[in-house]
Amino acid sequence: INPNFIKLSKKKSWKKGEGCLSVRWLYGTVQRHTNVTIEAYDEHGEMFTETAGGMLAHIFQHEVDHLNGILFDSKAKDIEAHEPEHQH
Repeated sequence: INPNFIKLSKKKSWKKGEGCLSVRWLYGTVQRHTNVTIEAYDEHGEMFTETAGGMLAHIFQHEVDHLNGILFDSKAKDIEAHEPEHQH
């Protein structure tokens, strides 16, 4: 609950294939920090700190962007639509 980044690595990386159910079928390449540390509250109201790297750090940033009203497509490059093929 109410996550807040308390540390973001200087190093960033680009990840291909980021998508989101909010803008279904769109995928792009997004640059994000490679490591992050967040402070947040658990379901019991207790504050905790979590550090993440790699894909989990990428996911944390994607989800916190949602809380701030930002969708990945505003940060992405090389956006492509990949609608599923209709089965008959």
